Amino acid sequence: MKRKRDEEEQVMPNTRTKFEKSNLVEGYSSSEEESKTESEIEIKSDSENEDDVLKELLEDIDASEDEIGNKETQFFELLDRSNIDCYSCWRLEAKKISDDPIFYNIPTDVEREKLFEQWCYGKLHSREEETTQPQLALALPYHDLAEMICCFDIQSNTIYKDIRKANKKMVRQIDEKISKNEQEKFGTKLLGILKYHDDASCQGLFEQVLEENGVDRVDVNTSFETLADLVDLERRMGITTENSVSRDARYFCLRNASRRFAGLERWVKGGEGGQV
Repeated sequence: MKRKRDEEEQVMPNTRTKFEKSNLVEGYSSSEEESKTESEIEIKSDSENEDDVLKELLEDIDASEDEIGNKETQFFELLDRSNIDCYSCWRLEAKKISDDPIFYNIPTDVEREKLFEQWCYGKLHSREEETTQPQLALALPYHDLAEMICCFDIQSNTIYKDIRKANKKMVRQIDEKISKNEQEKFGTKLLGILKYHDDASCQGLFEQVLEENGVDRVDVNTSFETLADLVDLERRMGITTENSVSRDARYFCLRNASRRFAGLERWVKGGEGGQV
């Protein structure tokens, strides 16, 4: 009997030890699962917070873009109703609207001038579409390409492909006249000029290409009203598709047809010893 009790006493402690170990393992496992669940909840919460922040940021960006778009639209409407001359220059026309609060919705004068040039471009082309003058078909092939580039909001990192993407409708028309490879060459050169030269420097480059190609100085007996006036003056000066001037980016760096006409007039009078 005594031996039997001793054997039972030897067995029981081992049994209790296993039971206690089992409880410890279960308790540890339960604690680990709870900790894991809490971590998952925290991660999910952090992820949801990040999603909310990103959503708010995107909404702010969209709202900001909408606000900018509305301000530009208001500015264009101001130009429409203010008797602005699309053949004139910004320096003169800005005085007509500088007292209007909408004028200052566009923060810098550089931005205002770019919008003015876009507006002028649209006005000139809408008028040209309404006319039946056959001379318009004779405009230099690079004319539309140059104006498309000059009217773009050019930044230090702008490349010609950016401009193509933003003007798909106009690009289709240009592609019919000029190969993509030639467009790229011309566009890259013109962008380089516009990025790093001011108006006075551009006039110098403009006159340089006229001198190099021996362009004729003729009487400028008309004022600029439509593209047809520029086409006629270019024809009389020998600036045609056969002349390399018509493919030189320097000739188009004065930004639009009215400025190019004025540049030609200034060059002619400068050769006569006079001033515009």
